[in-house]
Amino acid sequence: MSLCDSSASSPNSFLIFERACRALEASPLVQFFRHPVVINGISMVLVTAGYHLARGLWRWLSQPSNLSLTVTAAFTQGDPAYDWLVMYLVSYVSMPPTAAQILTVPRKTDRGIWRHESESVISAHRGEHRVGPAVFSKLHFPLNDAMDFIPMDGYKERFLWRGYLAEVAVSQDESYWASPDDRPSPSLRLRLFTRNVSALERLVEEVHQASVSRGLKTVTLHHIQNSYFGRPIWTTGVSRSLRPFDSLILDGNIKAELLDELRAFMSSESWYHDNGVPYRCSYLLHGPSGTGKTATVYALAGELNLKVYTLSLSDPMMNDVSLNRLLARVPGDAILLLEDIDCVSAGAQGPDTMSRNGVPLPDAQEQMITVSVSGVLGLLDGIGSDDGRIIFATTNHPAQVHPALLRAGRLTRTIPYALASRVQASALFDYIFSGGSLASGASSPATSDGSSAVGRESEAHGALRARFAAGVPEGALSMSDLEGYLVRHRRDCEGAVAGVKAWAESVVEQRRALERLRLADGTRASSRVL
Repeated sequence: MSLCDSSASSPNSFLIFERACRALEASPLVQFFRHPVVINGISMVLVTAGYHLARGLWRWLSQPSNLSLTVTAAFTQGDPAYDWLVMYLVSYVSMPPTAAQILTVPRKTDRGIWRHESESVISAHRGEHRVGPAVFSKLHFPLNDAMDFIPMDGYKERFLWRGYLAEVAVSQDESYWASPDDRPSPSLRLRLFTRNVSALERLVEEVHQASVSRGLKTVTLHHIQNSYFGRPIWTTGVSRSLRPFDSLILDGNIKAELLDELRAFMSSESWYHDNGVPYRCSYLLHGPSGTGKTATVYALAGELNLKVYTLSLSDPMMNDVSLNRLLARVPGDAILLLEDIDCVSAGAQGPDTMSRNGVPLPDAQEQMITVSVSGVLGLLDGIGSDDGRIIFATTNHPAQVHPALLRAGRLTRTIPYALASRVQASALFDYIFSGGSLASGASSPATSDGSSAVGRESEAHGALRARFAAGVPEGALSMSDLEGYLVRHRRDCEGAVAGVKAWAESVVEQRRALERLRLADGTRASSRVL
């Protein structure tokens, strides 16, 4: 049937229209689109376009955030709140799955709210099976004695909390062009399906309180590493458990003084600004290795809820430029720990490092130590150093620290650390053996007078403590030496006391022999040079 056919004769006014219509109908283009194959193809295109349009609209509508029906919070790895959330999610359902459940129920296998789904990895078990700060470096949860569960990027789980539907999603940038070191830190996005922001605040507060109730103190540590592009960067923070603050045994009242000073400093920002005093705080801890310098910094960070950013100035990748770049990325709620501050160079060019035309010659030693004194001085009291920064510098060789770093006003305080005294040895003995709870397993004879039994036990413990302290040579061993010895004998208190003198003498003699050998090697090397 023609488009221009009419059952009645056309009036004269329609003759022109009818001729034009017949001419158009006879054109090849109209004949092409009237072909059944073309009509079917156009129909398929329209149906497909309608399907994709409806699918996209459904996806958009299925995201409550697009309709402002959810509230969301992001937790980035390296922040303490990230650790709180991980611990909370892992313990939300306490019953771990069995191997049979993993094989027979591939979906909805509980480990907390985390479940075994397609967007996950099952790997061979590594490390001790306990949920603690060690799992914070990666979302790495134990399933059973043989396998671990690792949620992948984009992994989502939904659970009910106080009548609200909640969703937690793993977000990790896995761009192909970026190395693992240069990628942003992974994060968890916690979404609550409600417009009530206070509900999300209550959930976050419950997450925090659950972490506090565990009584597990942690400190977030950041170190430097060489990135894919060859520059030093801060690593993603890793949480580590802290031993109790009381276990840090120092000579005198150093520990309490430092804690009080830092608390006063952190609460006095307005006073510093009002009086025009630079708001900064820096300490130099110097002494032999193993005397507790780094442990002091970690313990203070745990008590004050601060992160620790650690860098060694003797690192070959460090120089003044990288030092300033790294410093700019240290947040305010952190302690900057500078290790080996005695390794900085003066930065001056001597005559033997210059060519005849004044061009510096390459020198292997200068290439290894490229952080200059001026760079560290700018760090301590230069422009931008009055932003409330807390700096701890450590060294085992205080005599080698450049004098410019020790001038008045550069450091708030210089604190010496010495080898263990007998007072420290006695306090450590008390701490290891629980202040009167003898670890040897010997029980006191039962008496009708309980107080006298406790008194005799305390008296016996005091006698053992005195014998132990007497067997430790004054100022010859470090606290780490004594702690290692007592930990090895933690189940044999009397054995530790009986063998401490012989052990101490052997350790001291071994170190003297090593020192004599080192001096002999140095003498031979000097004679060869001459």
